[in-house]
Amino acid sequence: MTHRFKGIANFRDLSHSSGGIIPPGRIYRCATPSEATPEDVDYILNKLNVKTIIDLRTTAESAADIGENLLRSHYTVIPESSLGRLNQIEHMRGTHERMLFHVPVLPSNLSFLRELSYSSRAKLAYYGVLGYTDQAHRIVGDMMVNLKLNGLYRLILKTSWKNILRTLELLSNPRNYPVMIHCTQGKDRTGMIANLLLHVCEVDEKKISEDYAHSEKELEPMRMNSEYMKRNFARAESLGLDMTSWMLSPIEAIEETHAWVQNQFGGYAKYMEWIRFSSVSQAFLHQVLVRTDQQNRSQPVTPAIAHADITDSDSPSILTPFDSPDIKMRVKEEQVKNALERVKLDEGVLIPDVPPPIPKRPPKNL
Repeated sequence: MTHRFKGIANFRDLSHSSGGIIPPGRIYRCATPSEATPEDVDYILNKLNVKTIIDLRTTAESAADIGENLLRSHYTVIPESSLGRLNQIEHMRGTHERMLFHVPVLPSNLSFLRELSYSSRAKLAYYGVLGYTDQAHRIVGDMMVNLKLNGLYRLILKTSWKNILRTLELLSNPRNYPVMIHCTQGKDRTGMIANLLLHVCEVDEKKISEDYAHSEKELEPMRMNSEYMKRNFARAESLGLDMTSWMLSPIEAIEETHAWVQNQFGGYAKYMEWIRFSSVSQAFLHQVLVRTDQQNRSQPVTPAIAHADITDSDSPSILTPFDSPDIKMRVKEEQVKNALERVKLDEGVLIPDVPPPIPKRPPKNL
């Protein structure tokens, strides 16, 4: 990748992040491309040939972006309200070659409130009723300071599980590649998705942590630009937050997240099973990520929905590109399991609203 981006920060190929396990040109991560220059846009469209952009923010967040959003105009935008109809959207590929999906991966407001003590919640309600916005903002700001980055990542993984699942599903479709994933800084939400993808590809966890920490260097020009900070984070001042510190990516933050996932779930593979992204789905995604475009053309891979919970079909089917007897046996087992689970679900429910409780230790039967 020889192009030097002038309007997109924190841009890199996950091939580099994975140490070459993922082939070059499959999937990219970056900060918001809203200020991409015409040269940047031309490079993404005609050199990298990005077919799919996954914006891990709400449409409202995206609308608040600074810049001309030149890149966005070249893509058919799929809002978060349409994510439940991915099968129908897939049929649009013939006439809409490029698509931009909004898949908001962010903690809910309720999850933030739960981080407050009872007295702080009472004060927040009291100040809100009386219109004391400064005092209310200060309570929220203090909570964010105490939460820290690793606390934010825990909330993302716990409360944004549904759209993390949606994102993994989109990335399991080889027709969507090459893909570009971004949020605002390309560090936190994008970092969590990249973290999961690299774990799926069995990249060494030390290398995953180093890739996360690399964002700090990439974002340094933005942190040092007072005009940029004032323009993009005006609200942070009212909360008493120092956004320059929130734009750091200390390796301890991701290492503490790794430790938390290991303690709570028994590792990232078990976490993904907890959000309904089964072991078969993970194996499928692994193959999609590590196969080159040439391999996909010579041996087409049929997109799989290996978890019945999110398919639109009444009878779940599991399609896999593998010829391995071991994988075939796992697929059979998954089909039976999903069929049984489907019987228990109310008709028409695609994804349960609440996942099972977080296990205190890895379940012995998983």
